Amino acid sequence: MALHAQRQAVPRPPTLTGADARIIMGSDEDALARLWRRKRGEVGAGGSLVAELAKASVAVSRSWYERRSGQKIVEGESRLRHPRLRWMGAVLDGRLADGAIFLANYLTLGALTAEQARAAFEPLVQHTLWVAQAKRAVLCVITGDGRWIEASIDADPLYQHLLLTAEKRFLRCLETGEAPSRFLLEPPRDPLGPLTVVDMSASQDWADAALKFRATARAHAEHERARRRLSELMPADAFRASASGVAAERATFGGLSFALLEGESAHA
Repeated sequence: MALHAQRQAVPRPPTLTGADARIIMGSDEDALARLWRRKRGEVGAGGSLVAELAKASVAVSRSWYERRSGQKIVEGESRLRHPRLRWMGAVLDGRLADGAIFLANYLTLGALTAEQARAAFEPLVQHTLWVAQAKRAVLCVITGDGRWIEASIDADPLYQHLLLTAEKRFLRCLETGEAPSRFLLEPPRDPLGPLTVVDMSASQDWADAALKFRATARAHAEHERARRRLSELMPADAFRASASGVAAERATFGGLSFALLEGESAHA
């Protein structure tokens, strides 16, 4: 038998997309574990209604953006790989004449600010910019309550470095079989300047606020412990849960938000 026939084929590393980057850089450990199992071939890809809605909304976003901005999207959807890091893939929803990439998506929740929506898709955008070797992206998001959010996002080399580190760590977990953990490292948005130390003893406003801070510190710690416990008790497949005057709701990017229910007793 020839030597080349005896060699086993080396498996190609799985492709990581912008959607995968959102999970890798997110806070949802269950979603991260599911992605790890799927990339290892232990479970199937499955389906997601939110993903289907996102695909269906692309044409609407393209048309709406062109009408609002007066700019034309000169290229349609395309799939790319990084020229050197072949495990990095991306899906572009279009390109503008100035070379910026166009990305469209959908969020089921509507009670989000433009900055929160942008933060939710920052890993996807920065991953796609890196793969496309582009400097700017136009992100358009349609929300579940019919709102339109548009943001122009520049490539962020620092964030991309952290993202690349997280994705490489995830790939090592795929190779070794070690379950991945959340990355959760938020990069500074601005470079640090000179450090200044100020004595605020002369400020009565500071003294008043400091008094309240000290008086509520213990209650705040109890509040955070209760919040963590509620997060642990929230079923992984539940979108919303409520009882005893508290409601929890899961965002499409994995985070949980809590709210007090009006008119319900804490002992209900």
